[in-house]
Amino acid sequence: MAFRFNFAEKTSSSSSFCNSTFEQQHNSTSLEYCTVPSNFPTGVSYETEKVIINNRRTLWKRKSVELTSKYFRVDQHCQDIISGVYEGGFKLWEGAIDLIEYLDSNDCLDVEQGLELGCGHGLPGIFALQEGVKMDFQDFNMPVITQVLFPNIIFNDCTLKAANSLFLAGDWSCLFHCQLKEKYDLILASEIVYRVELFPLLCNCLEYLLKDGGVAYFSGKCFYFGVGGGTEAFHSFIDSRKLSCVCVHRIQDGKSNVREILQVKKATVSKKYLHTEM
Repeated sequence: MAFRFNFAEKTSSSSSFCNSTFEQQHNSTSLEYCTVPSNFPTGVSYETEKVIINNRRTLWKRKSVELTSKYFRVDQHCQDIISGVYEGGFKLWEGAIDLIEYLDSNDCLDVEQGLELGCGHGLPGIFALQEGVKMDFQDFNMPVITQVLFPNIIFNDCTLKAANSLFLAGDWSCLFHCQLKEKYDLILASEIVYRVELFPLLCNCLEYLLKDGGVAYFSGKCFYFGVGGGTEAFHSFIDSRKLSCVCVHRIQDGKSNVREILQVKKATVSKKYLHTEM
C-alpha cells in the first residue's frame, strides 16, 4: 500500500520546501511530510549562531528570535507556546543542549535508526546524524521544520546524511500508523514533558514506536511552573505503563530550575525504577 501525506499549507511560504505529492490522513488528523532541500533558494541567507557542546564541539543554528511573531503573531518575549497552535519550536531550549552534551559524553549512539520527537531546531537529532545514526524528525509545526530545522541541517553539513530522513509535522497522534516507519532503536526528545495531559499520548507513542530493546532519552526541567509538567511528574506517570524509567543525569547549575535526563525503555519481565541524582 502506498503511504502518502497530505499538505495543509501548499501555498504557504513555510512549506516552500515541501513535496506536495504526498497525501495521507490518519483518521481526521493530517500528517505533513517534507524532504530536506539540497541547498537554499537563490537569494536566501540566514544569520547563524554557534552552540558550543562540552566546550569542545560546535554546532550551528539559525538565529530565530523573530520567527514566532512572524509565523504565529506572538511576541517572542511574552509567550513561548500557544497550546495546540504553536509548541515552542522556534526557541532553542536548554534541555536540547543538556541532551547533546549527555550523548556526547556517553556511548548512547551505537544504533541504526532514530527519531527526534518535538524536534524544534533539531540539534540533538543533527548531532546523532553526525555520529552515523539514521534520523527522522517530528515537530508539531511545519514552519518550524522548514524555517529552522532544515537550515540547521544544512549549516551543520548533514544534508547528505538526512537525504533519506522523514520530516513529519503534526501532533503525536499522527504517528500511529503501521506504514509510517519501522520501529526505532532510539528516540530523542527535549523539553516536551511540560504538559501532564499529554503524558498518556506520549507514552503510547513510546510503546508503539520503540523497538524491543530500544531506548528513549528525555531531557527537561524537573518542574514547569504554571503548566504542571516536568521530568519528575513524567517519571512518576511511567510507573503505570509498560515502560521502565531511570534518571541518568541531573543538572543543578544554580542558574535555572533543576534539570534531568531520563532514560526510558520498554519493560521486560519486571520493572525497577531508580531515581539517581548525579
